[in-house]
Amino acid sequence: MTPTTYKNLLLENVRDGKPPVFIGPTLVHMTRRYSVYCHLASKLKEVELGVSDLRASVTDGEPGLMKAWKVFYLESYQLRCAKHFTENVKDELKSIGIKGEAQRDFLNAIFGFVEDEVYHEGLLNVKDDQSFDAVLACLEPEWNKKERELLTEKHDPKFFNWMSKKAAMMKESLTAGVRLKAGP
Repeated sequence: MTPTTYKNLLLENVRDGKPPVFIGPTLVHMTRRYSVYCHLASKLKEVELGVSDLRASVTDGEPGLMKAWKVFYLESYQLRCAKHFTENVKDELKSIGIKGEAQRDFLNAIFGFVEDEVYHEGLLNVKDDQSFDAVLACLEPEWNKKERELLTEKHDPKFFNWMSKKAAMMKESLTAGVRLKAGP
C-alpha cells in the first residue's frame, strides 16, 4: 500500500501555525514495479489539478516510486523521509554488529541531538554540499575509532564506507539545505 499525503499551504493549523497535512489518494498494489508507481503519479495528475505544480515530495526511498516521481514531477524536489533513513542507518549499524545504545553516537553525528536544552547539529543539518563533504570527512576517524572500540581493534571499519556510498543521495534529498529550498 502506498498512501499519499499533502499539505495545503493556503491553510494554517491553529495549534502550531503550520499547514495541516491531509491524506490523499492511496494505491493498493501487489508489486513495487516502476509501472505501478507511474500509474499512481499519472492518476494523481489527472484527478488532482493542483498536483501538477508539486513543490516537493517525500518518499521512503523506494526506487520505482522515486523514478516515477522524477518523471511525472520533474520540477519537484524529491526528498527522502528522515525517519525511514534513520531506520536504514540503524539496520546498517546492526548488520555491522553495533546494536542498541551503542548506535547513539553515530545517530547523533548524523541527525543531531539535544543536550541540556541545546541542539547540536548533525551531518544532515548542513546547508551546502561543500559543508556536507567536510563534515563527513571529519567523521571518518571518529566513526572508525568508535567502531573498533565497540567491536575489536582488528575490525575493519565499514560504517563510514556505507555512509560515503549514500553521500550523493543525502546531499540531494536529506540535508537541511535541500529541505529549505523545497519550502515548508
